[in-house]
Amino acid sequence: KADAKDVSSIETICAAMEREAPDTLFFISAMNDEIASLFKARFKGRVIELPNKCYSSMVDAVADMWLLGHSAKMIVSPGSTFSEVA
Repeated sequence: KADAKDVSSIETICAAMEREAPDTLFFISAMNDEIASLFKARFKGRVIELPNKCYSSMVDAVADMWLLGHSAKMIVSPGSTFSEVA
């Protein structure tokens, strides 16, 4: 809750995603399955995530960061140091 000022709402992020071409795929790096499931339900097969993602795994976090760092474009919260490092 202390970070709320730096975190975009789900609706703000989804609105940015909806402005992309309809065939755009999105790799997501979510903090938990609840958040990932929101995106998967809304964008169906357009959302890609690490297979068998373990949200508490540092190995998966580093893999997410590496993949994000190689993307052509990112939609991120302005205060996200994770995506800034990526």
